[in-house]
Amino acid sequence: MLLWLVAALVLLCPTTSPAQRPGPGAELYIAKGCLGCHGASGRGGVGPPLAVTKLTVDAFVGQLRHPRGIMPPFHARIVNDAEAQAIHAY
Repeated sequence: MLLWLVAALVLLCPTTSPAQRPGPGAELYIAKGCLGCHGASGRGGVGPPLAVTKLTVDAFVGQLRHPRGIMPPFHARIVNDAEAQAIHAY
């Protein structure tokens, strides 16, 4: 009986596959402060929407380094290029 219960729990409990787990961009989006202005889902807030951006990676990094408007610049010592690329991919 216990074996059946364990088997049922294993089959019924939701798990996330590696493909479903958020990548490093999701964690960086929060850790580097993007969430505060661009919203939890990247749909905007104080800052413009970032979700499904049409900006290329280079344009995204350029905006990050030399922003327009009220956004503070995020120099490479704060968000390096690899981190910026991961956030863009997210």
